[in-house]
Amino acid sequence: MTINPGPGSEVTDYEALYRRIRRRYEREREVRMEAERIAEDGLSQLYARNRQQALMEAVAAQANSGLSVEDIVRFAFSQACEMGPWCMALAWLPDSKGSGRVFRLASHLSGHENAAAGRALPTGSDNALLPGICSRLQIESAPLWLVGEGTRAGMQTVLMVPVMVSGRMAMVLEFDAEISQKGCTSG
Repeated sequence: MTINPGPGSEVTDYEALYRRIRRRYEREREVRMEAERIAEDGLSQLYARNRQQALMEAVAAQANSGLSVEDIVRFAFSQACEMGPWCMALAWLPDSKGSGRVFRLASHLSGHENAAAGRALPTGSDNALLPGICSRLQIESAPLWLVGEGTRAGMQTVLMVPVMVSGRMAMVLEFDAEISQKGCTSG
């Protein structure tokens, strides 16, 4: 194992062997830690999906029970806030003129007495949802995630969910969280 026999060369070879083994150990340790992180992230996402699925099943069962729309919305909001991370849920309904372009806060559905003061998104005149948000929700017919941008009242994440009926937006549900959440667009 030694190239040059002598009293000091044995020590040098052991030191080189130790450094080589140490580097290998560090590489394997880094790989193992990365694999553990990936597994933990995947498991966390799986648990989140299971919670979302349970929420959808509970709301669907409640919706099929024949209760009023208001009762179903209140149930959905309470379940979403219990399951977290949502701390506030609001409903936006079309303007009484029925234009379908102007949505106003329906504080009687939110379950929060300070819903108007605590909302996370800026609004237009007369407590109406901004037209740009309404248009985007109507066109995309898909949830809109706002993370950190355009939010207020201490909220870091806002999820806007359009409720579509016969191709028209009948209601917008808003869920607010004080922590940043990554949006998930796949179903």
